[in-house]
Amino acid sequence: MKAHSVSTSDTAPFSPIPAIVSVILIVAAFAALPPGGVPAAVGGGGSSWLLILEGGLADAGATRDAIREAGGRPLHVFPPDAAVAWLPDGAADALGARWPGLATYAEGDAPPLSDALAPAARCAVAYWAARDEAPEAKSSDDPHAGAPHAADPADHVFVRPMPAGKGAPTPAASGGPPGAGFWDLSEFMLGDVSVSILAPESDGSVDPSTENWTVARYDKVATEAIAALDWWLARAGSLPLSFTVRIAQPATAYEPIVHPQSEEGIWIGDVMEGLGHSTGDYFERVANYSNALRDTDGTDWAVCVFVADSWNDADGRFADGFFGYAYLGGPFLVMTYDNNGWSADNMDAVLAHEMGHSFYALDEYASAGVACTERAGYLNAENGNSALPGCPKNVTTCIMRSVVLSTAVADSFTTGQIGWWDADADGLPNILDTSADATLDPYTPTPGDPYHATLTGVADENPLPNGNPYGYAPTITMNTVTLVEWRVDGGAWGPASPVDGAWDEIQEDFTFTTGTLSSGSHLVETRAMNTAGNYGPLDSETVVIDATSVEPPAGGLGGPLATRLGVAVPNPARAESEIFWTLGAATEVSLTIHDTSGRRVRSLVSGALGVGAHSAVWDGRDDQGRAVASGVYLYRLVTKDHDDSKRLSLVR
Repeated sequence: MKAHSVSTSDTAPFSPIPAIVSVILIVAAFAALPPGGVPAAVGGGGSSWLLILEGGLADAGATRDAIREAGGRPLHVFPPDAAVAWLPDGAADALGARWPGLATYAEGDAPPLSDALAPAARCAVAYWAARDEAPEAKSSDDPHAGAPHAADPADHVFVRPMPAGKGAPTPAASGGPPGAGFWDLSEFMLGDVSVSILAPESDGSVDPSTENWTVARYDKVATEAIAALDWWLARAGSLPLSFTVRIAQPATAYEPIVHPQSEEGIWIGDVMEGLGHSTGDYFERVANYSNALRDTDGTDWAVCVFVADSWNDADGRFADGFFGYAYLGGPFLVMTYDNNGWSADNMDAVLAHEMGHSFYALDEYASAGVACTERAGYLNAENGNSALPGCPKNVTTCIMRSVVLSTAVADSFTTGQIGWWDADADGLPNILDTSADATLDPYTPTPGDPYHATLTGVADENPLPNGNPYGYAPTITMNTVTLVEWRVDGGAWGPASPVDGAWDEIQEDFTFTTGTLSSGSHLVETRAMNTAGNYGPLDSETVVIDATSVEPPAGGLGGPLATRLGVAVPNPARAESEIFWTLGAATEVSLTIHDTSGRRVRSLVSGALGVGAHSAVWDGRDDQGRAVASGVYLYRLVTKDHDDSKRLSLVR
């Protein structure tokens, strides 16, 4: 926690090179929220729940998906058998129907903290029982509580060594968002994050074992660590953020607390080898472990937290005075159990601070010496809340100034460094507020079919460039292409088809065939949309139909080739969604909304329609005008010779 200027040690030589790409952004200030508890944006019409299923819920990704499909928001997932989620009213019962035997606990209710609980469930229960504890009610017999907070000049924020140098290609990662490489474990604090909390236990085989974890203090680590993550969730509000948490006591031959920071590699490398990762130096071992976690958990990022037991140590610090430090942007952070004078009761504040470093937030307190002109993070955000003289902001209670969690806030420069700036204040941070382009291939007439034009093209997501002056700064996106549409001569938009059968990648090949066209020139236009709901610019191709010597088809001119149910945009929807379809012939049409049991919720269209592209908007209400609950619904198109339905998620 007491970390000074961003620098290196003998174990981590690296000179940051300024970012090549500079991103000029407007700073959008984030309002301070109460510490802990449910994010404000999901606080109405529901509450937080603890979910436990003996024998396991599902893998972490499937658990998060199920919670989201129920209209909820996963906050913490504890693989394999527990989760904490905000759920709308009634959704806990729906999840219980999906997972028979699921035990659900509302706020203020918790099962006994029994040794019979599986480790993950015990971690969740310990946190759930302590989450509403007021800061002033915290108490412990920590021998270091109340000791002075030493400002040791040896404390630093480090930057991991990069043997290949900045700009070298980073190996691809099997997990993580598109564009992220092996070392890109925590580029910005958005999406799903795996957090592994490792509390090493010495076996005495090399160093004498002077520290031994107790069950109570191990539970304390769990509750304090998750409280720190809760604090970031509360700051995030409606921004997409969840944590998948694992806590373990791996064995090591060393006693970590008796070593200086410069010797961290001997016990960290040993811990990683015991966990099955023995390739490379200890940085690479931790990165291998974290990449395996985000692959297993289906998360975007992974942060590894080492907590060294320091109960019997004289000052609660490592041999050279360190007690809490991080590597900027990962791959890990280190803290002691009682963190010098901060004590175990403020472990949450120390971890929240160090977690900020893991996502590129810089220190702001004066003794750290980090100038307000220093920049960090994907958005290349300056350190404008530094306590040094002449800086533009002076939020004294920012978490990066090292304060207790009960008074801590996140200033707008810190939120910029971790990737939360929202320049146009539309609720989407700049990193997610991108668009997709659809580019048409040159048109080639279809032999033997002069009246129809079949066109192809490619749609690409356009990520925001990475302006981070640290790390390899790859361009990363969390968006994919979700829709390509086309129209002829300014008519109605209709959906194209993905060549691979699904809209789910950052680059998609697409195709479509127009309706029957008359002889002459026609302007065909396309546009693409991404998961943010943003369209990119139009692309167009002039199509010349020369069919004067060929009889037109029996259906006449103007009709599309086939009846097809298209997409719903947006999906998931918060308020309303527009449903698209095309008709190959004039016919009676029924478009209805159903719940997953098949019960009709709403009739949107009932009657005769002509050939061509059509759409209708569902406002999330039933036939009686009542707003329906969050969840998964089906929209169904029925004609004389066509019956098709697709899924639509509604999130309140």
